[in-house]
Amino acid sequence: MLSAILSLSMFAAVMPCVTYLVAVRWLGRLEREPLRLILLVVAWGAIGGTFGGLITASAIEDAMAFFQPRLLLDMISYALYVPAAEEISKGIVLVALAATPRIGHMTSGLVYGLAVGLGFAITENMIYAIHVFQNSGLEGWYVNLVIRTLFTSTVHGICSAMFGFCLGWAKVRVPGQPRPLLGLLTGLSMAFSLHGLWNAVMFVGIETDNPMFSIVAFVSTPFLVLILLIVTHLSLRDEGQIIADELLAEAASGLIPAHHIPILASPLARRRRDWLDPGVDEARYAALAGQLALRRRAGDDQLDALRALIRATLER
Repeated sequence: MLSAILSLSMFAAVMPCVTYLVAVRWLGRLEREPLRLILLVVAWGAIGGTFGGLITASAIEDAMAFFQPRLLLDMISYALYVPAAEEISKGIVLVALAATPRIGHMTSGLVYGLAVGLGFAITENMIYAIHVFQNSGLEGWYVNLVIRTLFTSTVHGICSAMFGFCLGWAKVRVPGQPRPLLGLLTGLSMAFSLHGLWNAVMFVGIETDNPMFSIVAFVSTPFLVLILLIVTHLSLRDEGQIIADELLAEAASGLIPAHHIPILASPLARRRRDWLDPGVDEARYAALAGQLALRRRAGDDQLDALRALIRATLER
């Protein structure tokens, strides 16, 4: 029985996350984020993020164990320092990526943020599945499985996705300001607030035995998904506009044909097959042009190597 429970728990933890990740990787229509790097980010969420968050939260809880009343301490734990510890642990890899060109826009930040959040959810769901089965039996395990698969995993992914979004936003939207600090503080605050609010509502529902609080949390999850979809749409649209604006100067210098710009800025327009000379690698050309535009917007002036790659690609 235990082996079957473990197998089903693993399947339920991994498959929704894989589905999300396949969908979110497709979002990078300008340039697919490297699968190997996405899997490394998932691994950080599943291992480093999970255990880093557990260790940090446990240390804070031990330090606060002397305070009373206990119920208030538990509320503080659920709503404040556990979300803070988990979001910081998950976000370490996002901050590291934001220091490189890999997170160059809101879209790439969303992709990597969702990846690390879902990686975290895989391990956490497995831990809870085993714990609940051992303490509450098959019925408790099933209820926990549904809740964590459909709702908690989604919340983890969305919180980290918003963190990554803010890191990418700060790189391209606020030139001349302390962008890394702004993105870090905004993203961490947003992730922490969403996570803490969700945990607080669930905690109050459990402690008061009032199902209305849990229903509010569950109903809010589709709205969070809708917000993420809207943010993603706006991010992709903004990405296209940045590409169109920034490549105008490159067209004026003769690097990129002017009639290519609206096509490079639109994945839908690139479905045409007659806009490039035969032999030119369309995917590589579009990815390089997009990188050039986003790095220009971020204020990077070391772009000669990238321009040389674009020339070499077009000359083939």
